[in-house]
Order: sequence, then C-alpha cells, then structure tokens
Amino acid sequence: MILQSKRVWVLNQWMEAQIEVCRESGKIEAILPYGSAPADMDFGELRVVPGFIDVHTHGAYGFDTNDAEEEGLRNWVQNIVGEGVTGFLPTTITQSEEVLTKALNNVAKVAREQRADRDSVPGAEILGIHLEGPYLSQKYKGAQPEEFCVKPDLEQFKRYFDASDGLIRIVTLACENDEGYQLTRFLNENGIVASLGHSSATCAQAAMAFANGARSVTHVYNGMAPFHHREPGIPGAAFRFKDVFGENDL
Repeated sequence: MILQSKRVWVLNQWMEAQIEVCRESGKIEAILPYGSAPADMDFGELRVVPGFIDVHTHGAYGFDTNDAEEEGLRNWVQNIVGEGVTGFLPTTITQSEEVLTKALNNVAKVAREQRADRDSVPGAEILGIHLEGPYLSQKYKGAQPEEFCVKPDLEQFKRYFDASDGLIRIVTLACENDEGYQLTRFLNENGIVASLGHSSATCAQAAMAFANGARSVTHVYNGMAPFHHREPGIPGAAFRFKDVFGENDL
C-alpha cells in the first residue's frame, strides 16, 4: 500500500514523499519520491506524521485511570487514535493502596486481552502504566490528595508492580524522600523510568537521583521547587544534565 502527501515528516522536516507500507505487517517498507508510483491514498497538503506516544495521560472521554472501569478504558483505547495517539501509558493519580491496586489490575486485564487478540481491544496500544505517586512531596502535591502522599516504600511498590502484571514503565516520585535512593535504584535496575516530580528536591538532590538511575523529570517547572539563581532546584538540574528527559507542560 502506498500513501503520499506533500507534507510527510521525514528526518525532522516536512518532505513531499510517498510511504510504502506492507499490508500484512503494517510496517513501513520504503520512503519514495512523491508521485513516483500510483498512490492508494493521497493526503494532499495534509500532514503525515508518526503516531504519537503519550506517556503521561490520566484519562479521557469521561474515564480516569483510577476509576478502574474496564469499559471506560476500552473506550479510551478505541477513541484516542482519532487524536493521533497510537500508544500510551494510562497514568494513575495518588490514592490509597486499595484504589491504586484496583486501577493497576484493571489496566493489566485490558492490556492482557489486547496482547492476546489485538482485534478484541482495537485502537491505541497500551504500552504500560505511569504511576504518578503516591511517593510525592506534600508541599508540591498539586492536585494529588495530600493524605495519600507518602515516602517511597520499596515493598509496597513491589506489590503495585505485581498488581500491574509488570506493566509499570514510569514512576513519578519525590527523590528527596527516597532514603538512600533505594526505590530509584530498584526502578533503574528493573528497566523502569524513575521520574522526578511533585518534589521539593534541591539541584544537588536531583543530581544524586540522576546519579542513582533517575532518567526523567515530570512536567518540568510544574509541581516542584521553583528555579532560583542561588538554588536552581529540579528545573536547573533538568537543563544541566543533557541525558535526562524533561516532560513539558503545554
């Protein structure tokens, strides 16, 4: 199958091009000059871009990850592709262990069904789970409920990980409360991204978190001690360490 457009995103720029896609696998086989072969679909001036992957999204279409409702999640999966998202991480918000466990169980169940039969849960692919909290600073909790913001607890996290069928891919946490960076190191050792957020950490504390395996900052500037010329905090650290991914609020 050949698609073409005068604005295809290739090599970080817009190009006139054709995309040859294998009908069986759905994978791109070649990028061809615009108009070089009869096109099955011609998008004219419309932009053609790779599918977006959303790593931090709490819900949509009247559903929230913490609701733990199977049909709500299925509806989200089915409809979000209409916004260009082809893969995402349903994201929790801080709550009691009981609520979070049910939410993780729900995502894991729908994801299992999707992996077993792609057509049974059509739409965007559930790539994992983003656990935002409960290991957050009460001072910079934002919309997170204060009574459930707690210190990192490795044994509790292992229970969450089991409840998710091992689907947790990102954990947002306040590193200054992670004694000995124990949870941060565990996450890094197990291929899970430790992301600093909702935190009052200093720049030095953030640097030590990165040294112990943290690799990301959740919504830079938002939900953290503000940037100051004498204490740049997490925002300063996010700009200083070039290998750290910074999530941006738009």
